Amino acid sequence: MKLYLVNFLIKIPALMIAMTCHGYAQAYMADKLGDKTPKFEGRLSLNPFAHIDILGFIMFLAVGFGWSKSVNISGRNFKNFRKDDLKVSIIGPLSNLILAFLCSIILAILFVLVKGDVMILNILQAIITQTLIFNVLFGVLNLLPLPGFDGFRILTDLFPRKTYKLQNIASKYSIYILIAVIVPFLPGGYSVISFLISKPTNAIIALLNKFIFFIVGIF
Repeated sequence: MKLYLVNFLIKIPALMIAMTCHGYAQAYMADKLGDKTPKFEGRLSLNPFAHIDILGFIMFLAVGFGWSKSVNISGRNFKNFRKDDLKVSIIGPLSNLILAFLCSIILAILFVLVKGDVMILNILQAIITQTLIFNVLFGVLNLLPLPGFDGFRILTDLFPRKTYKLQNIASKYSIYILIAVIVPFLPGGYSVISFLISKPTNAIIALLNKFIFFIVGIF
C-alpha cells in the first residue's frame, strides 16, 4: 500500500509537467503567430493549473487516459490559417517528445553522477522517469487523427478538401466517437486508443532507454 501511494504521488508532478509543457507550447506558438487569445485566457503561463482539466487529470492518473485544457485560438488572427494552425497543432505533441528526450539526458547524467542509495535523488530519478513516460504517452496520444486530438487538426490542416466530410461527421458525432475509442472492448481489455498508442509509445520509451544506457556506458 505504501509503495502504491508513493508511485501515485510521483505521477502527479510528472503529469503536471507533461500537460503544462503541451499547453504552454501551443499557447506560445499561437501568440508568436499573432493570436493573443491564449495570452488573454491565461494560457501563456507555466502555472500547471492554467493547463490542467481536473477531471481529465484524474482520469489520466486513474486509467491512463485523460486530457488537459484545449488551447483556444482565433484563426482570423493568423496570417495563413491552415499553415499557422498546423504549427500550433504540431508543437504540442512535439514539445512533449522533446521534453521526454531531455528527461533521458538528465537521467543519464544522474545515473553517471549518483553513486549509492540516496533517497532524495532516487525520488528525483523516479519523478523524471515518470515525466519521460507521461510525455511520450501524451505526445503519441495527441498525434492520433481522432476528433478532439491534435492529430485530427493536423490531418484537416494538411488535407482540408479531402477531410471536409470527415470534419462534418466529427462535429456531429465527436462525443460518440470518443466513447467508442476509449471503451475497452477489444481482446485483452484494450480500448481502440490503448491499442493504437501502446506499440509506438513502448517503442519510443525503449529507444530512449537505449540512449540512456548508451550515455551511461560511455562513462
